[in-house]
Amino acid sequence: MGKNDSFSKELGSKLKFIRQKKKMSLKKLSQKVECSQSYLSMLENAKANPSVSRLKRITDELGITIIELLQTKNYSTTVIRKK
Repeated sequence: MGKNDSFSKELGSKLKFIRQKKKMSLKKLSQKVECSQSYLSMLENAKANPSVSRLKRITDELGITIIELLQTKNYSTTVIRKK
């Protein structure tokens, strides 16, 4: 996995984490930022890279800045299963 793949995965993971934390569906976010649900899903799954202007629209709608999104924090989700 190259640097860009790693960056895309981290970016997508953060976008999904923040969107879900704000209890926003892909459909609702896609309507707000005027893009398709499939495009947003591709971003969250590291299958596409957004332009800066698109990323700005998404972060504005999520109530964060691009800087906050790009800061390194662990946004991966942990699943805990009971035995």
